[in-house]
Amino acid sequence: MPISRRAIVLAFGFLLACAPAARCLLPAADANKPPVDDISSLLAESVQKHKLPGMSAAIVENGHITAIGATGVRRRGYKEPFTSDDLVHIGSDTKSMTATLIAILVEEGRLRWDSTPAEVLAGAVKKIDPAWKRVTLEELLTHRGGVRPNPAMITILGALALSPREQRLRVCRAVLSEPPEHEPGKDYSYSNTGYAIAGAMAEAVANDSWENLLLSRVCKPLGMEHVGFGAPGAPPAKSKKGTASSSAIPITQPWGTCQTAKPSGLGRRPTMLRRSGRLAACI
Repeated sequence: MPISRRAIVLAFGFLLACAPAARCLLPAADANKPPVDDISSLLAESVQKHKLPGMSAAIVENGHITAIGATGVRRRGYKEPFTSDDLVHIGSDTKSMTATLIAILVEEGRLRWDSTPAEVLAGAVKKIDPAWKRVTLEELLTHRGGVRPNPAMITILGALALSPREQRLRVCRAVLSEPPEHEPGKDYSYSNTGYAIAGAMAEAVANDSWENLLLSRVCKPLGMEHVGFGAPGAPPAKSKKGTASSSAIPITQPWGTCQTAKPSGLGRRPTMLRRSGRLAACI
């Protein structure tokens, strides 16, 4: 993987705007490019201090990687080391990519910033509450569309067996049948659901999946040659007792973390689905 393009998929948990020179100096890929420092030992200090499974990071200056490193393991309790070649799930960083794709379609005249879900998705979603005629694409992308943060769990579970494109339409049908949760265009409310709707709007006008559109219209022109969708790697094998075994098969890529929240009166619950159940929601 070319080092200038590999940086796109590195872990971004720690932003190193400035770092001291590391002990080991890696050879530069090109004599005209600055040398590349190995900062793995520096990252190891953060992994130990914050009790992280592992991490990788890079410093980019003037379009070139000047420092890169990785440390720790791909999954807590497993032995496979975290490397700087690993693919990392970038989560909501994808929103900026989706917004860029939308901007391209706006420039082409396929969408407008004031296009509405009611207008664009009328052919694919039969029941749309009239209130969505007032919600613009720009409001969806800036989290001011009055859209709920995430789809209801019953909607997510009912969509897991569908294709990614059908999953997004399933979300749209469930959400757009009811009015927005609050007044559109006013309060800021971070919404993964809003981006799922925006992704479905892009699919409707371009007659292609969000995944294909993102690859062909954004990633390929930028030289991003190693891009995937969903959680990286394969799940581990199960032991005879039905639990994951650290010795069964290697962990081929780093696993994401499952954050928890404690809403009042509801106890602790995961805010993300288990890795085996993923929703392709353009988020």
